[in-house]
Amino acid sequence: MRPFILLTLFFLSVSACKTGKDSKAEQSNTQEQKSEMNETKHPLAVIDRELFSSKSDVFTIKSHELNGDIMSLTVTYSGGCEEHSFELVSNGAYAKSLPPQCRLRLIHNGNNDNCRSLIETKLNFNVKDLQYPGTKEMVLFVEGIDDRIMYTY
Repeated sequence: MRPFILLTLFFLSVSACKTGKDSKAEQSNTQEQKSEMNETKHPLAVIDRELFSSKSDVFTIKSHELNGDIMSLTVTYSGGCEEHSFELVSNGAYAKSLPPQCRLRLIHNGNNDNCRSLIETKLNFNVKDLQYPGTKEMVLFVEGIDDRIMYTY
């Protein structure tokens, strides 16, 4: 009887360990899938004349880069108590130069956050919808960035 109890306890502990490992692997896979989704799905830069001229809460663009259709902006702002949102907006007016030029503005909504922590975050936007028809490149000017950004597509 005693070997039966020991054998049963052994199998229960082995299956419990295996289940723990499996759940950790599943949890890791789920986290990897979420990370991949965040890397591949970026909010679109939008064309909206009203939003382009709307007020924005204060922020600073620290750095920028454009890889393919994805514009990455590292920004800092004051907050920490409320959720903040950002939208990259164009008014839809293209300068008819060669290459065409488009002005963009980052709109920050701090949701009346009165906290004063300095937050730094990297924002990614898909700028594909801003492409000028009939061309393979254009210049993007983002308010707050002195550089002209060459966008080739």
